[in-house]
Amino acid sequence: MPEDLFTVTNNSKAFYTVTMTAGGSLEHPHLEVSLVAGGVELYPTDGGQVTLEPGETVAVTVSFTVDEDWSEGTTNLTGYIRVTSEVVETP
Repeated sequence: MPEDLFTVTNNSKAFYTVTMTAGGSLEHPHLEVSLVAGGVELYPTDGGQVTLEPGETVAVTVSFTVDEDWSEGTTNLTGYIRVTSEVVETP
């Protein structure tokens, strides 16, 4: 499992909530994608989010589980991971 595959840093002076989703071909029925940051499962759990203080960085762990019944052979996956943030408090 790739730990700390990428990080998200809050470079502002406000508090932000960060959510993440996976989409495109990553939503394949024989593939499970998990995104975890700061001990919080951001995806596939609905509503999972983490709050970052000004200047705070959080590492994101991405894991993929392939269904053992997936018999399609080689498949190109062209999905995406979308990171969204929203201000929750300003200085």
